[in-house]
Amino acid sequence: MCKLSDAIKPPQTLICVLQQLAKVLPTWQITPSADILDKCFKRQDVFELAKRSPISIRRKPRLATAAEMLRITLDIEANLEKFNLPFLILHGENDKVTDPECSREMFKRASSNDKTLKIYPTAWHCLLSGETFEIVEQVKADIKDWIDKHVESIEVTIPN
Repeated sequence: MCKLSDAIKPPQTLICVLQQLAKVLPTWQITPSADILDKCFKRQDVFELAKRSPISIRRKPRLATAAEMLRITLDIEANLEKFNLPFLILHGENDKVTDPECSREMFKRASSNDKTLKIYPTAWHCLLSGETFEIVEQVKADIKDWIDKHVESIEVTIPN
């Protein structure tokens, strides 16, 4: 996540209030965010497993966590043009957790000469676990291909 979608970002006035509250009540879990777990997994069997998982987050983020996530995403968004390292972005077109437009914007604005964007037309958020077998295999193949291409281009010098 490099940018909060405007569709889920609270109004600026509320952001200011919550940022001030985060300074004095950092652990309060009153962030105005919806439960997103059901929007992550297309496959119902994986969704049911995720719901039962003890590490699955089923509560609102703490104020300090939300404030820090907002600060970081705003900083990343403001500095996308400075990003010049090789990167691969994978995103589901039907993702309801993070907006695919944010990935397209990063791809467009980043100054890197080596960048790849893959948008999977019917996919949701969890590309490696919550999708159909075919999409999961395609995503894994795309990651492997990208890594293989970049490993081949690395020159290794072993000192004597």
